[in-house]
Amino acid sequence: MKATELLVQFVDPKPKSGTSAYKLLGIIAMSAIEDRSETYSELDVAYAYAKLYKLAQSRKTQIEVDRKYLLELMDGKENRERAGKLAGAQRDQSRKSSEALDKLEAEKYIFIARGTDPTQARRIIAQETFGGLEPNPDRTTAPTDKDADKQTGFGDKGTATGVIEEWSLGQLDGFATNGFMLLAAAEPAYVTLPPKGKRSAGERGVCGYADRRLAGVAIGGEGRAGDGIDPLVREIDGINKADHRTHASLLALQESAARRVT
Repeated sequence: MKATELLVQFVDPKPKSGTSAYKLLGIIAMSAIEDRSETYSELDVAYAYAKLYKLAQSRKTQIEVDRKYLLELMDGKENRERAGKLAGAQRDQSRKSSEALDKLEAEKYIFIARGTDPTQARRIIAQETFGGLEPNPDRTTAPTDKDADKQTGFGDKGTATGVIEEWSLGQLDGFATNGFMLLAAAEPAYVTLPPKGKRSAGERGVCGYADRRLAGVAIGGEGRAGDGIDPLVREIDGINKADHRTHASLLALQESAARRVT
């Protein structure tokens, strides 16, 4: 995009064409062009770019800290014992017949897994909730089927009644680069299970509100190392990919515009 080429001279650090940082600048430029409610200057774009670049740097540092913490926690006796019990329970669950899986709503607990990055994994471990948010004692329902379908099909976490997160009913082999596999138990009343008849294979997403308590959680394993991938580039890519959901670029532009009039 021509606008991105013109804006490179106003930002710092200046990104090279074809890089993740250059794509970030392009996303910000597009957000500025498409927002009909405000006219943004080159300085607004530069502010937004610097803000999101610093956010990526901050996330990189935080992930390094969280990864070190979780590796130490994973090797602890308490976590090993809990992970072993949860893994065994999930194996037993996975061996059930299709008919038995269709009756999971009647079980005391279901056993689920998910892979996620170190920062969210640490929050989930600390809060013992589906998404690592602080527990909400008033959360007494499961997500609707419609909201769960949007999460499992399109990764749309936001709903009118709160953020939801997806786990897996089945055992997982692959998960987030540099991330961690989490194992947990949950009460069926607070989750949206896959449709009956589709719980023994394929996509088996289990959705719960991010602030809903789990019945137990442990670190089940470590993801493969991201060798050869610049950690900062990975975090910039993450911001780029999530922008359609988070609107981070537009929010940063709006923040810059607000600073001009205060």
